Amino acid sequence: MKIVIEEYSSDWRILFELEKEKLESVLGNSSIIEHIGSTAVEGLGAKPIIDIMIGVTDFTQVSNYIQPIVELGYTYVYAYEDVMPYRRFLTKEKDGMRTHHIHMIEKDTEFWVRHLSFRDCLQNNIADREAYFNLKKELAEKEWKDGNDYAAAKTEFIKAIEKKISNQRQYRQGSETVHLVIRPLSIKDAEDWVPFFINNPSDKFLALSFNASPPLEQSKSWIERQLVRYRENRYGLLALTDKITGKLVGMCGLLTQEVDSQHELEIGYHLLPAYWGKGLATEAAVHFKRFAFDNNITDSVISIIHINNTLSQRVAEKNGMRKTMHTTYYNMPICIYRVYKDED
Repeated sequence: MKIVIEEYSSDWRILFELEKEKLESVLGNSSIIEHIGSTAVEGLGAKPIIDIMIGVTDFTQVSNYIQPIVELGYTYVYAYEDVMPYRRFLTKEKDGMRTHHIHMIEKDTEFWVRHLSFRDCLQNNIADREAYFNLKKELAEKEWKDGNDYAAAKTEFIKAIEKKISNQRQYRQGSETVHLVIRPLSIKDAEDWVPFFINNPSDKFLALSFNASPPLEQSKSWIERQLVRYRENRYGLLALTDKITGKLVGMCGLLTQEVDSQHELEIGYHLLPAYWGKGLATEAAVHFKRFAFDNNITDSVISIIHINNTLSQRVAEKNGMRKTMHTTYYNMPICIYRVYKDED
């Protein structure tokens, strides 16, 4: 059999909303209804089947919901319940073609979280979305025994995305080093980060215009860029706070970057000038190197450093990195420091 992959259609969202209204009319407030699968992701091509996930609070009551849904034109499919006893599966067809799937499960379970996280990752990450679409188009050129074989062929990609999501979730949970508590940033940190933009000797090494707006606005903009990275599953700088005082001392973390058309994972670090020279940047940078390697996220990490920024270059060297190349980045002359996992 051939799998038909269509270009994304905004009609898919409309079809979901129409079906959601019908389901809510028979289920009332007893459940949460979500649009999942590829048709839920704007810009992603898919088989034109609307996947719907219904989350119920008490799965022991799920049998009470099946007949009202069947009366909306669905067929109850129990064939997979021996391997997926935590799910009830229903389908709808039109003119002999499958149009809708319903996955009814207990909300907040692993299945629930995994499917919503996968959807959200593809919605927020263009590169992953395009890679998934290209894979599906490639697979659609082949002949398949059935839809299950086609689904199995996507498993490796899906597992890789799920691993990425898991790493990102762990990354944002925060951690500690000897002297630091590491946590996600929030816009509430903006005032404490303002000194970074006032008479900072390192400003000439950064691809930023420090005179474009007041320091507080610069600070908010800086933090908002990291919050976007969090949402898009592109890591992002995390807050470094003093373990004793709780004060913000700087930021450090992993950053997805593109350098000379190559995708890289950078360890970035920025400290408030008052905390320079105390070894905190090195302590944080080593921590994030270990996170990247221990979780098998990448085979190497880099730091992008201005050619005249000798202090940051020393931090990179203490992190086991060595200078591997010179290039330009945002029109600045920079050097790339790199360390490989098998060298660490």
